[in-house]
Amino acid sequence: TNLAEAGVINNATVFRYWLRCDVPNGGEITITGFLGCDTEVQFQAGDYELVENMTYDQVIAVFAEGPIIPEIFQVRVPEGLTVAQLIPRLLEENDLFDEQELREAMSDPDLFSKFLRPENAIFFPQEGLMFPAFYDVPEQDITDERLMVARMTSEMDARIERLLDESGGLPAEAADFGFDEYDIVIIASLIEEEAKVPEDRPKISRVIWNRLAQGETLGIDASVCYGAGVPCTELTRSMLDDATNRWNTRVNQGLPPTPIAAPGEASLEAALNPEVGDWLFYVLTDEDGSHSFAETLEEHN
Repeated sequence: TNLAEAGVINNATVFRYWLRCDVPNGGEITITGFLGCDTEVQFQAGDYELVENMTYDQVIAVFAEGPIIPEIFQVRVPEGLTVAQLIPRLLEENDLFDEQELREAMSDPDLFSKFLRPENAIFFPQEGLMFPAFYDVPEQDITDERLMVARMTSEMDARIERLLDESGGLPAEAADFGFDEYDIVIIASLIEEEAKVPEDRPKISRVIWNRLAQGETLGIDASVCYGAGVPCTELTRSMLDDATNRWNTRVNQGLPPTPIAAPGEASLEAALNPEVGDWLFYVLTDEDGSHSFAETLEEHN
């Protein structure tokens, strides 16, 4: 019926019986057997390229080849991007996205992560909660900004749930501070911005947990930079001393109010599974990005 309405074939009923009488395989339509034809013909669902006024044989030949394989586009989102950085990245990956539509999708409560605390929606609600990964996007979805945002948020939720299940839930220390899954994302974002090599992630996680337990400020400059809205190369002494910056972990105790970037799976896993140790300090010491860890300020110095 759809083929006839599109003008591809001339008569839907005749075409249907032409198929059911197995005419393509040597059958024939006779006056007496017309209503008795019962051959079942199936075609694979999908997209086909057809033109108007095709013969029945031509239509069958197209269907026999199977549907057109849809074109798949890949959108690459690296770890460690803020929402402000993510928007231009998505526009760079796919120039069919609209910036305003992306911003609106990221501000839509219907698309927020299940782990977002309501009181944190006053900031960038999607900060740290859109999972960085390689996304395969079918051609028909390449202009759907809402679907892209929804996929990234649901993927983050799924990764968190899986890692929680694998880790047996939140770390034991989390109960001491009343931390929930959102706090784990905050810690993971700090690890993401600080760690340069994989083996440092669980150690940096331990330093964060240890300093929280001792009531020490975290002293993570990446968080200060985020709150100040400047690259860390532009930090000034006044910025480091600014207690009004709620992300200033040099002077404010505890975690910053939100994640400071989108953590990858390795950082989320490290936040949930800190390495055993008494470290309270770390400092970048190797050209490959490795840090050295210390238990005392004297050792650190």
